[in-house]
Amino acid sequence: DKAYPTRNIVPTASPVFAVAKDRTHEIDDKNSRMVVDVRPVNTWVLTDMYPMKTMPEMMGKAADATHITMFDAMAFY
Repeated sequence: DKAYPTRNIVPTASPVFAVAKDRTHEIDDKNSRMVVDVRPVNTWVLTDMYPMKTMPEMMGKAADATHITMFDAMAFY
């Protein structure tokens, strides 16, 4: 299946601009990168009720365990 562009019904847009790399002020193909400012869109995003645990949190839980089953290991990931 091919994906075709569709009209966006969300009343917001994100600016796209070039930022110089390595703190140089030259804006050309070699020293710049494209950036999208999505901060306005982030206000529309719902937060995750159950955010994914970080690796230190998972390792902290596993550190005190004497046995780790395959089921537990899959749940960590």
